[in-house]
Amino acid sequence: MAHALIQSYLGLGTDAKTKRDTLTALLYTAMLLASLLAGCSNEKALVAADQAKCRGLGFSPGSREYDVCLREDQRRRTGEAAPEQLRES
Repeated sequence: MAHALIQSYLGLGTDAKTKRDTLTALLYTAMLLASLLAGCSNEKALVAADQAKCRGLGFSPGSREYDVCLREDQRRRTGEAAPEQLRES
């Protein structure tokens, strides 16, 4: 039934190549959307893990040390060069 609904919605005829191409495009679109949504939830989980790590090291949220700890963890995760490394180049 879902196949018939997709077919009628997209105005597909009986051409097998057209059906295959359309269904392939729908599959790729669904995979892209799933990847984007997974990326959002992973980023939130990484930030929460960074916060827990910095608290576990004894830094209090809102303190300068806590903020530095969060920045360093984010820098390591993204592969960004530290400011000292940039000056040496």
